[in-house]
Amino acid sequence: MYRLLLQQQSPNKKQTPQQSKSPGAANVPHHEVRKMREELEALQKEIATQKKEHIDYRTEKQKNIKVMDNEYKSQRSNLEKTRNDNIKLVSQAEYNDERIKTLMGNCETFQRQILGLEEKNNTLQGIVGRHEGTIDALRGECMILQKKLSHAEVVSGNLREEKTLLKESEARMMAQREASQYTSQSTSMVLANLEAIKNNLERSESQSRMRYDNQISDLNAQNSRLKAKLESNSDGSNAQTKLIECEVRLRNLEKEHTETNKQLLNTRTELAVSQNQLKQFKETMQKSPQASPFQRTRSGVTGGPGGFGNVRELQIQLSEEKAKVLALTTSVDVTRKNLEGLKTLSEQQEKNLKDSSQAQKLAQDELARLRKERETLSSDHKQAQDELKSIGDTVSTMQKDHQAQLNKLREELEEMSRKAQDAAQAMKEAKEQSDRVKCDADEKIKSASEAQEKYEREVMLHGADLKALATLKEKLGNHSTELQQITSAKLKAEEALRDTRLGFEERENLLRTENKNLVNRTSELEEQNRSLLDQFTQLSDKLGSIQSKLATASGDDPNSSASFSEDEARTSDQLREILKYLRRERDVAVSKQEVSQAEAQRVQAQKDILEKQVENLNSSLTQEREKTQTSLDSAGKYGELMRKVHTVDALADSNRVLREEKDSLKMKADEALARQESLEKQIQPLQEKVREHVNRIESLM
Repeated sequence: MYRLLLQQQSPNKKQTPQQSKSPGAANVPHHEVRKMREELEALQKEIATQKKEHIDYRTEKQKNIKVMDNEYKSQRSNLEKTRNDNIKLVSQAEYNDERIKTLMGNCETFQRQILGLEEKNNTLQGIVGRHEGTIDALRGECMILQKKLSHAEVVSGNLREEKTLLKESEARMMAQREASQYTSQSTSMVLANLEAIKNNLERSESQSRMRYDNQISDLNAQNSRLKAKLESNSDGSNAQTKLIECEVRLRNLEKEHTETNKQLLNTRTELAVSQNQLKQFKETMQKSPQASPFQRTRSGVTGGPGGFGNVRELQIQLSEEKAKVLALTTSVDVTRKNLEGLKTLSEQQEKNLKDSSQAQKLAQDELARLRKERETLSSDHKQAQDELKSIGDTVSTMQKDHQAQLNKLREELEEMSRKAQDAAQAMKEAKEQSDRVKCDADEKIKSASEAQEKYEREVMLHGADLKALATLKEKLGNHSTELQQITSAKLKAEEALRDTRLGFEERENLLRTENKNLVNRTSELEEQNRSLLDQFTQLSDKLGSIQSKLATASGDDPNSSASFSEDEARTSDQLREILKYLRRERDVAVSKQEVSQAEAQRVQAQKDILEKQVENLNSSLTQEREKTQTSLDSAGKYGELMRKVHTVDALADSNRVLREEKDSLKMKADEALARQESLEKQIQPLQEKVREHVNRIESLM
């Protein structure tokens, strides 16, 4: 098109000098007029050719205009599509920005929750460590109590064995006494000796009972003191020494018991020897020479019903003593059962103690009754002695023959009586010891009940602590799940950020390409505008020259003027269309500039938002640092208070727990610093992006 216009301009330039000469040809001769006509004819021919060319040019121009219109429409549709796509991308970017803001806010809240949960976890770990220390201390106390109970069980077993041995010895002694009652003439002496032995045994039993009761009371007092010291976490060395002293005392008691058993065995052997001697004496009495009829009748009268009645009374006495011993054994069994019941229930122990007290009352009543019977027996014994004196006069002759044997028997009986007295003293000591053991058992029952109450309280507290631990574990599980959810959400947010970054980069690349294309297009359009302006100037010059020529030749050829007016109208229409096209292009460029300004404002707003987010992150970091510092200070103060409160045994556990807490806090501080560094690293690329956006906005402006 532009080439055709340039080709059309070339012949007009050649004609301009001829036309410039035409106005001054009024006085030209005729031959010059002919030349001018010939030239006009030639010019008309050229004009005809130019018209043809102009018609061809118009057709080509219309074709080109149609092509340009189609291209313009296609480009306009493409521009609309790109605008719609751009608007969609802008909306998506804004949505992604808002989503990123919400995700960042959620991340901040989750981080705060995580820090709070970590602080709670630290405090709970400290509490758990302290509870573990208390549990260990309680376990130690429980082990000590179990050892004491096992030792008491062993002692009770030994006492039971001793009791069985004493019962067996008592049964044997009773059998020996029953055998000795059936002796003929030495019954009174044997009964006196047996009564002395009985009194000695009672004394020994009472003394042993009192001794055992005192020892039991001392042991209970020592046990209570040791328990108090153990509960207050006092020095364990004194408790161990006292326990050793108690064990030594128990061993001494066992030794004394063995000695009493040995003495009883010796008395049994001596009684057996005395019984043999009595049998021999009976045999000698039966083999002795015939006595006088008076003596026989006297001996028959005195030795018949009276002796049998005394023996019967002695048997009744022995049966009563057996009942007494059985009552005492039942009381001892009850007390031992009470000692065994200490392990299980304190209420049963109190009932058993009541039963034992009732049994003791009954035993005391029986003792009073037996004393009365003893007094009656002593009166009967005196009567029997008087009768024996009368009999002794009649039997003096027979006693002279056997005086030596009787002296020997008396010496042996005296020795046996002494041994019986020693055994009675030992029994008294054993009774005293049993009484002491009872007192100790009572004190142990009280201490055991107190310990059981304390243990139940501690068990209740421990159960509450276990429930709290279970709830805390559930909370920790929930927090762990929340942390996992937070981490997954964080990963999703990071992926979304990556996607948005990639989309943003792609959008930036597309905008850059579009910007480059627009710059190239503007440069091309500017060149086209310049060429069109040049062409317009040339056309205006040509039109001016043609109009001047046509003005001169208007009188000669009116048809040519009409054709030129049509051509001028067509060229003016084309110029108007070109101006419209240029105005449209200008409007498009203005709209693009407005869009770029809007994008620049949006990027500026994003930059402001990112700066605010950075400021919020810095403020949250400072707050988290202050919180960590306050939590560290509070944890240190709490550790110092716990160190002051707990005893020496708990100090080691508390130190261990505090060390673990310190290590965990150091780890958490390092993690917080690492998080801070990671956040700063994340902030730096954001700041760089903000700077890049600012630079881009400035470049676009």
